[in-house]
Amino acid sequence: MRVNGKPKVGAAVAAVMFLICGCGGFVLPPIDSLVSRQPQVLSVRPEDGSVAALDAVVEMEFSQPIDVATLSPRTLAIVKLQESSGEELIDDIVDGGVRGMEGTYDLDEGGRLVLFRAATSYEEGAYLIVATPSIMSREMLPLNQEPGMGPIPFVSRFDVGDSEQGGSDTGGGSNGEGASEDGATVVRNRPATVVINELLYDVPGSDTDGQVFVELLGDVGGDISGYNIYLINGDDGVTKDTIRIPDGSIIPDDGVFLIADAMTGQQGVSRIPGADLVDNFDPQNGPDCVQLVDDVEDLIDALGYGDVPVGTAENGLACYEAQPAPDATSGQSLSRIDGVDTDNNSVDFHVADMPTPGVM
Repeated sequence: MRVNGKPKVGAAVAAVMFLICGCGGFVLPPIDSLVSRQPQVLSVRPEDGSVAALDAVVEMEFSQPIDVATLSPRTLAIVKLQESSGEELIDDIVDGGVRGMEGTYDLDEGGRLVLFRAATSYEEGAYLIVATPSIMSREMLPLNQEPGMGPIPFVSRFDVGDSEQGGSDTGGGSNGEGASEDGATVVRNRPATVVINELLYDVPGSDTDGQVFVELLGDVGGDISGYNIYLINGDDGVTKDTIRIPDGSIIPDDGVFLIADAMTGQQGVSRIPGADLVDNFDPQNGPDCVQLVDDVEDLIDALGYGDVPVGTAENGLACYEAQPAPDATSGQSLSRIDGVDTDNNSVDFHVADMPTPGVM
C-alpha cells in the first residue's frame, strides 16, 4: 500500500537553496541528480497484504545506504492499526506524533538492508510499516518514495496471525534478539565486511588451556553481536563447538576482533593478551573447518584446512571457500595474507610460524 502526501518542498531542494544563498563559488549538482539519489524502499517483508507470524522480523531494502543515526521508532515505525483512519495515523507518524514499536534495528548489506526485530511479540491484528522522510541517506538526502513528488513516505500493511497462519514472511531471525533488557530500541551498525583473519588451533600440550585463538578482521565500529563461529569436523561436517559472540561486541579501532580460549578452570582468563572476547572452545586439529555466520545464520566466511573430505557441513553451509588452506603444525597459525579475500582459502591463507593474535 502506498500513500501520497501533499506536495511540499523536499529537504534536498531546501539544501540546494541554502547553498545557493550562502556559499559563493560552489558547484552544485543538478537537482535532477539529487532527486534520483534520494533513498526509496525497494522491497519489504512481510510483504504488503501478507499474513505474518507473532515473531515476524521486518526486512526493508533501500535504494541508497542509510544513515544509521536517522533510524528510530519515529522514522521507521511499525504500528498496530486501530479503528481510527489509517491515513490519519500515517500523518501522525510522519509528523512525529506517533512512535512505533520498540525493538532492534540491524543495518547490513552496505547500509541498504534494515532488519527490525520487535522487543515484544506482536498481537494478532493489522500492522502498518511506515518509513518517513526523516530517514536520511548517508549523503543526507531524505527518503522519498516518489522522487520529485514529495516528500512521500513508504507505507505497507501486514496482518499478524498465530504461528500456524504466519511464518512464510518472517524475514528470519528470532524475536527480540539483540534488544536491551528493558526493551528499548537498539540500532546496530552491522559491518559490510568481516572475515576470519587468523586461526591458531593446535599448540604444544593442551589445546584447551587458554592458548588457541580465532581472529576476525572487519569494518571498524561494526556490531557483530549475535554472530556465531562454528567449529566443524571436516570428516563428517558435524559442528563440534560453537563460539557465540555476545551482545555489545564491536570491532575495535584496529579492525581486529580477537577471540581467545579461556584457561582451564579460569572463566574469562586467557593466556592470549588483549582479547576482545574470552570463551571456552577447542578447534579440531585438522582436516577441519571454521564457519562465521551472522545473527540470522547466513554464512559470512568459511575456512577449511587440510584435506577436508566434505564440502558442505551438516548445517547446509560451505565448509571452505574454493580449496582448503594447508594444515598447520603445532604452534603454527593460519593467517590471511594482507587481509585479502579472494574466496579461495588456499590462496588467501598461509602458514605462519609465529602467530600474531590481535595484530593485522
